[in-house]
Amino acid sequence: MRELFTVLWGLWVHNVVREDLGAALKYAEELLHHAALLDNSELWALAHWTREATLVNLGDFAGAREHFDKVLEFYDPSQTSAALHYWHDPGVAGRCFGAWALCCLGYPDQALKRIDEALAGAREIDHPHVTSISFFFAAFVHQLRHEPAHALPYACKLVALACKEGLAQWIAFGKIVYGWSLAMCDKPEEGIAELREGLAACEASNTSISRPHFLAMLAEALVEAGEIHQALATLDEALKVSQQASDRYYESELYRLKGELLWTGSGRESRKRTRRKKQHTPAAPAAAEECFNRAIEIAQSQKAKWFELRAALSLCRLHRSEGKEPQVSNVLLPLYEWFTEGFSTPNLLEANEFLHSAKEY
Repeated sequence: MRELFTVLWGLWVHNVVREDLGAALKYAEELLHHAALLDNSELWALAHWTREATLVNLGDFAGAREHFDKVLEFYDPSQTSAALHYWHDPGVAGRCFGAWALCCLGYPDQALKRIDEALAGAREIDHPHVTSISFFFAAFVHQLRHEPAHALPYACKLVALACKEGLAQWIAFGKIVYGWSLAMCDKPEEGIAELREGLAACEASNTSISRPHFLAMLAEALVEAGEIHQALATLDEALKVSQQASDRYYESELYRLKGELLWTGSGRESRKRTRRKKQHTPAAPAAAEECFNRAIEIAQSQKAKWFELRAALSLCRLHRSEGKEPQVSNVLLPLYEWFTEGFSTPNLLEANEFLHSAKEY
């Protein structure tokens, strides 16, 4: 029976990496069933983590949070054989994916707390794969919070460790988040090179998971370099990949970013005209507004308050630029008042500033 659990685990990993999340969800359910038959708390925790990880990739952040709670319920930190047999510790991995879900749901400070716990747990276990996942998600959560300077040191540690241990997947993922961090810290050309190298490594190994998100990070880096046409083309590719796959957790952000480029792309390109190659003509504001409204709709369907806030900010900025009354009272204000934490993050600081200025608008 234990051998069958291991086989199912391998099938789950294979389908997650190849982004067949429907099949991965099926195997996660089977893992839960066999963990119940074996009545083993360590396997219970590991099986709930597979369900958590699959759901968060599907954009079911609330469902993932429920299974994260189950991981903690069954997890016994004195049992560390999972790290040796499955290269994952459910306590560390569960907290990493739980942090991801919490941030998207609108709890960015709780997400950082879980990351701190994951990092501490990884130090205790001292297994290269377990440490790698903690470094990646520390950088990843700061990327979601749009804090590149905080993401950068974790990305550096991840790349160094993964290269030392020969962990190909973590080298690729590390280069992607490292590249984004560099680009957003005023080193766009270096960042783009790292991002492209990481994406190419993922493609070479048939690793498709999170590709729309990673392409969006490349698009942001291209914007920093003034390459607006390339950025738009990259976002279109990301949207195509997202719509063809079940990995749609970042779809709201893809539409928001596309709207931002359709609306403000030419101005950004002009400010960086020494780097640009072609003049970009922005689409009508209506096209950008359609993207922002679509982003809000998707975020609401996923209960992703974090992405909904970002899209609402973009929509309000667009309305203000057109001389329209920004949709503060019925869009941004209720969202801002929903939040109970994260007020030092760039998103909520900007929302606060916008609301104060809107009172005098």
